[in-house]
This record gives sequence, structure tokens and C-alpha cells, in this order.
Amino acid sequence: MSMNFDPRAVLRAGAVATALWATAAYAAPEPGEEGAARARFAGIELPAPAPDRASGAGPYDKLVIQNVMLVDGEGSPPRGPMQIVVEDDRITAILPASRQVDTSGAELLDADGMYALPG
Repeated sequence: MSMNFDPRAVLRAGAVATALWATAAYAAPEPGEEGAARARFAGIELPAPAPDRASGAGPYDKLVIQNVMLVDGEGSPPRGPMQIVVEDDRITAILPASRQVDTSGAELLDADGMYALPG
């Protein structure tokens, strides 16, 4: 008794089985969570969610963000390092990092290697 072996049939069966397994394992995510769902499915570990805003520090009477690269949103290259002074939730000064700023009573944030964007 002879059997006809068709390797293409085996490959097709394997491809169908893989597609069925992937479809079953990848449930439809909630809207807005598609990227995270794809990352989890690919085995990429996601960071923990940010803590509730109530558990963070601040607000501050005065905040000085030091050594930050400033992007103005107009298409020009980033400027910096800069210092951004925030008082009563308003930016009151943007100065080069080389300039002296009164930091008495201020919360200092070292933003070395970080960028500040508009918005």
C-alpha cells in the first residue's frame, strides 16, 4: 500500500493551525488599547500604569525645572539647556541654565536629558 505525501498540504495545515491559535489568543482589545494588546501578545512586558494623580507630589508655589532642552513647536531646533520657572501654575521665566535663578523656597527638578514641549 503506497501513500502519497504532499508537503504543501502539511504546510497549509500548519499555517491554518497557527492562524487559528493566533486568533484565539488575541482577543479584541478595548478601543485605544490596541497597541498595548499587540505588545503583550508579542511577549513585550509593559511598564506599570502611572500612579493616581492624587498620590504625586505638588502642586508647588514655585517650581524650577533645570537643565531641560526646550522645544518651541515652531520647527526650530531644541534650545538648551534651559531653566523654566513656574510660579502659581504659570511660567514666569525661561532662562539659559547658565543664568542664576532665585531658588529659595522652590522645588527643584533636574531635567537633564529631558525635553519640554508646548502644551
